[in-house]
Amino acid sequence: MNPRCCVGEQWDNALTQEFRRAVSELRIGVPRNDALRHMAERNQVSELSTFIAVLIQSNMLGMSIAQVLHTQADQMRLKRRQMAEEVAHSATVKIVIVLVLFIFPALFIVVLGPVVPKMMESFQAMTR
Repeated sequence: MNPRCCVGEQWDNALTQEFRRAVSELRIGVPRNDALRHMAERNQVSELSTFIAVLIQSNMLGMSIAQVLHTQADQMRLKRRQMAEEVAHSATVKIVIVLVLFIFPALFIVVLGPVVPKMMESFQAMTR
């Protein structure tokens, strides 16, 4: 495997196709920041737009891209964790609905099942 091959040559999906297109723009002379902006405009994905904005800003300020990528990854992990917690909080409501509709009626049948015939007998005895 060639160590200089790019991501676009490794896989074939929508993201790698966009990276290939951005690299093609770079090869024909479009400035890097513009090629990245074009990629963000074509996709309209908020996470990709944020990522590209951070890359452009780090490029303009001369910051280390590695540090920027670490920070970006931390932010994305935090966002995913928050989304997972939100889904987990909504799961409790769904569990209560299942309990009320399915578990409690079955539990009442099991608990009250043996008592019902005795109650029926006592009601019949009272009416006599």
